[in-house]
Amino acid sequence: MSKSPNPPILPPGPPLPPPRPSPYGSHRMRLDDTEADVMDMFPAMQKGMARADALGSWLKQFYVAVKKLLFASIVLLALPMDVVLHHRFGVRALTAPVIAMLVAVVYGMGRLFARSYEDGLVIYVTVGFTCIALTHAVLAHIRQRRGIPWHSRSAGMPYAFWSGLPGGKSPITVMRFHEPIAVILAGIVLSPFTGLGPLVSLMGYALFARRWMEWHELRGDILDQLDAQLEAEIMQDFVKGERGSWDTAGYVVPPVEMFKNLTPAASAEDALKSVEGMLDTPEVEIVSKPSEQQREVT
Repeated sequence: MSKSPNPPILPPGPPLPPPRPSPYGSHRMRLDDTEADVMDMFPAMQKGMARADALGSWLKQFYVAVKKLLFASIVLLALPMDVVLHHRFGVRALTAPVIAMLVAVVYGMGRLFARSYEDGLVIYVTVGFTCIALTHAVLAHIRQRRGIPWHSRSAGMPYAFWSGLPGGKSPITVMRFHEPIAVILAGIVLSPFTGLGPLVSLMGYALFARRWMEWHELRGDILDQLDAQLEAEIMQDFVKGERGSWDTAGYVVPPVEMFKNLTPAASAEDALKSVEGMLDTPEVEIVSKPSEQQREVT
């Protein structure tokens, strides 16, 4: 039997490319082409997610800023009517910057709405609002020095003459409905005689918007507190088995089996026993008492 000829010796080819570095560390020396291409996409995905998070954060901050700016504008526009319609302000409600902004709003908006021959009227109205605001601020500081308890940020209370009207027994009802409606109607009545009439009506609408926003914010805070109390009561009864899954007052809770192993242990020994039962390896031993070697050392 003849021997087969030796295979031809091929010339050496180009050197192999070095292995690509693994993103998982040094324990993986080489990735195939498909997995390496996928891993190359991770930095781009991370950059895209970071940009999306930054955009979402920017939009949230923009929304909060616009909301604060809108609320501040409404408060400033309604402030002159608060000064006229209320009394017993807090010491921090009419500070010097607030009164300065009040003067700027009354004079600036008055010049914008007033007719050409009403420049003197705008000045008189501005001086009148300023004097009323300063009087409220002085009285607030007098009450504080006398030790009379009063909310420092109070925007004042309605006068007693509203109590004779339907719904006038409640200050919040007067502030939400009676005062804005009265201001709007007063602006409508004054419109044929002066250019400040539409401005008065605009302040009435701003007053109504401010009261509506404050009322819904206050109502939301109260409902949050009541919901927290209800959730705590429901969870406590549900874990004890005193309340069914469908009797949760609209608060959806997970299955009760999830809470069986979450009850606190009665003592340290019970906690050690529960941990020992959870361990699968018999080699692990939990020492609850000092060993002989520890006693010798001590």
